[in-house]
Amino acid sequence: MRNRRIQRRHTVMPPQLIGGYSVALANTLSLTGLHGCWDSRTGVTLDGTITDAVLSWQELVQTEETESTYTLESDLDNHPRYVASVSAALDQPAIVFDPGTYSVNAQWLKPENGSRVMATGHSAFAVVSTTSTDAVSNHTQNCPATIISESTVNTFNGFGMSNGALVYRRFVGGWGENTAGSGYNDGAVRLVGYSHNTSDELKFYHAGSQVGSTATGVTYNATYMGYSAIGTGYRAEDNPDAYGGDDGWKGNIYAVLVLTGEVSGADLATIYAWAQQQCGVA
Repeated sequence: MRNRRIQRRHTVMPPQLIGGYSVALANTLSLTGLHGCWDSRTGVTLDGTITDAVLSWQELVQTEETESTYTLESDLDNHPRYVASVSAALDQPAIVFDPGTYSVNAQWLKPENGSRVMATGHSAFAVVSTTSTDAVSNHTQNCPATIISESTVNTFNGFGMSNGALVYRRFVGGWGENTAGSGYNDGAVRLVGYSHNTSDELKFYHAGSQVGSTATGVTYNATYMGYSAIGTGYRAEDNPDAYGGDDGWKGNIYAVLVLTGEVSGADLATIYAWAQQQCGVA
């Protein structure tokens, strides 16, 4: 199955770009320290043969560090799929991650220019939907269902879910885990996220509010914490079978935002309003 799909990829069919590249889309958010922005409505390039296979997802902030397109592994079975309209009730495009359907254990997107180390702390948000009940990861570093993390060995943290709860895993002298909330795997479109600052504080968010109390003493490693992959975890591209790259996201991703430093209350409100208006978040 996989070899057949690789051979099909080499037929002479042009990729299809969805929506063009919209710098204005990212700029309209007016967020402090906006570091990365991906929106399923724009900048998605599809394969010319397997027409729903995503080849790349353009990052929209357009700074020197985050300008490059996120691309995927050469095997099209590793590619998530694109849907132009999720349902009649939600006329919204999405990037669909469905590992296992094509006999692979993870589908992911990665930056062409390597890991994004965030030395001064960072916040990440994603508009997602899932019904995954995965609660056990295959590698200690990974969340059972990874939204944003590291596909090589250069950052030591990841964010996702475990049977509907928010999960953040990180390495400082050993792997640790923090969790918050529950029931976010009901298939509804949700805004979820976290902030991890250099004062060693960790906060989780759902919709426009913090979930649970602030975790303290969560050491921030300015050398290794950040991100380099959407949809999978630790060392996925090195050896997924040995290192647990199969802890992939299962469900839809509509948008991803990364900010430098801890998100402010005003910026959190802006992100939530944007997610409601543009992505159908309740």
